[in-house]
Amino acid sequence: AIGATNVGANGCQEMFRECTRLQTPPATLPATTLGNSAYYQMFHSCSKLESAPSLPAMNVPTTAYYQMFYNCTSLVTPPSSLPATTLGNKAYQQMFYNCSKLASVPNFPCDPDASYTLPAGSDKSSLCYQMFFRCYGLTTLEGKKLFNSSTSMSAFCFEDMFSECRNLDSVPTDFLPATSVAASCYRGMFQSTKITRTPDLPASTLASECYRYMFNGCSQLTYIKCLATTNIGSGYTTNWVGNNGTGGNVPNTNSCKFERAGETNWPDGVNGKLSNWVYYTPTP
Repeated sequence: AIGATNVGANGCQEMFRECTRLQTPPATLPATTLGNSAYYQMFHSCSKLESAPSLPAMNVPTTAYYQMFYNCTSLVTPPSSLPATTLGNKAYQQMFYNCSKLASVPNFPCDPDASYTLPAGSDKSSLCYQMFFRCYGLTTLEGKKLFNSSTSMSAFCFEDMFSECRNLDSVPTDFLPATSVAASCYRGMFQSTKITRTPDLPASTLASECYRYMFNGCSQLTYIKCLATTNIGSGYTTNWVGNNGTGGNVPNTNSCKFERAGETNWPDGVNGKLSNWVYYTPTP
């Protein structure tokens, strides 16, 4: 039941799917105990839904919110926060996919003293895969942060998370605080957006393809800060500043700045530093 505090596996799966006249959901889905796929596709394709209920659960198991608001093309207001600190694989996968009017994103946990461990995933099957894909109403992520510096990352966890959010132009510098990375964890994350500056990338040692396609097709990008010193170039930052083939070309002029760690030498080209970009050291 909608008002239950315990929703078992598949409990509300597809409950309102394609209810195209539904505009206002319950203010809260109060369940604090969820089973796998509890709210799977619950509001999928509710094309007139304008706001989302609050979701207080601290433990969100496998596919519990999978495609929950998928293709809700009138959705403007998401839950204010997603407070869960225990997460199963695909818990948030495609949760707001093609919510083209979505104006903001929920707050994620970011307690600096907490310990967060993200579940392992695989290509196109992971915690936040395409979570906000094609959310054209998003223009900024200012004030948001994804977990904390000590977060234990997992493979593919944020793959394509904001890909094709074509009006997104502002990301806070501390949005990605984790100091260690995992294979393909940020793959395609901001692909084909309009961000002008990357979030700071503090990890010193990169993992296999962790930044692949990360800023591919970002046509307004003029500033990168990446402090990696080990494992850079092909196999780690493959095509991270490449072009998407549909008009999204990363600028390549000497007004573009690349902030690096010390004197780390990056390879020229789409797998490293574009040839006309200038190494830059901020004035203390």
